[in-house]
Parts: sequence; structure tokens; C-alpha cells
Amino acid sequence: MTPFLGLIIGAALVHPNINGVDLNFWGMNFNASYSSTILPVIVMVALAAPLERWLKTVIPDVVKTFLVPMLTLVIIVPIGFMLIGPAANLISLVLTQGIEALMGFSPILAALS
Repeated sequence: MTPFLGLIIGAALVHPNINGVDLNFWGMNFNASYSSTILPVIVMVALAAPLERWLKTVIPDVVKTFLVPMLTLVIIVPIGFMLIGPAANLISLVLTQGIEALMGFSPILAALS
């Protein structure tokens, strides 16, 4: 994947005007607070890479330079805000609670994990 496209995806999730506000996509509200975790960015880039590769094969060479990054962002960023971000935050929360529970049970086991 193009490194700059991954950078833009990460920057879109932590943009100050979007971070911490409720976004309304097609009548559904989503709380966009993704600045405290890297997991949504990793998952979004992992999904954007095959999409970008596929778009490079489908789009003609004349407009490939412009359309491939634009379509990748137009598809991935809304999906990231609506599905990937909340799911990744939930996974991150479960992992954090699991490590805290392990820390309460045995700090030595928590340090080894």
C-alpha cells in the first residue's frame, strides 16, 4: 500500500475537528474517539491495501493516479468510522480489561504476557 495513503487514513481518524464528536452517517450516530488507540488504523490499513491493489488493476492508467487514492479513501474512511473503529475500540477495551484482571490476579503473570 502507498505509505502516504496509510498516513491519510490514520490522520482522518485523529483529526481534531472529528475526534470526540458524534458523527451521523446515514441516520446512525457514531462517537468518533479514536486518538487513544492504534488498532483501528492498523485494521483499516490492512483492509485498504487489497482494495487499493484491486483498484489499480481495474482503473485505467490515465486516471489511476487520481482515482485510486480518492476511491480508496472514500470507501475505507466511512467504513472505518462506522464499523472498524467501534469494533476495534471494543476489542481494545476487552484486552485492557483482561490485562487489568490478570494484573489484579498476579502481577508476575501480567508482566510475562
